[in-house]
Amino acid sequence: MSAINFDALLLLLKANTKDLVVKLCNEVFLHKDALCLPEIVIKTTADSLSVSHTESLQLLEALRGLIQKALFVGASNGASIAAIFPETFHTNLLSLLGKVILENQVTWSSHVINNQGE
Repeated sequence: MSAINFDALLLLLKANTKDLVVKLCNEVFLHKDALCLPEIVIKTTADSLSVSHTESLQLLEALRGLIQKALFVGASNGASIAAIFPETFHTNLLSLLGKVILENQVTWSSHVINNQGE
């Protein structure tokens, strides 16, 4: 499991809606096992956030790392998710990402368990 680029996650502050953040988290989860994220996902994210291709890729990889780590450590409450982040991380964004992870954790974990060995 690679280190999470928390600075790249701050690009989520450019999202116009919370729904976009949720969508990006789900999109990243769908491609969690891919060696490379699909170009269309990178481009769509870059366009949605008005960021460069490189920034979009860094953000998506950081989200993928965050979700993988949260599932790996079994983060099951706000405190265990907050422990993944640096203390100085943007409070509102941490809260939003924590909420998204908690709301999707059971579904994501079940998907991982059901698809092991494929």
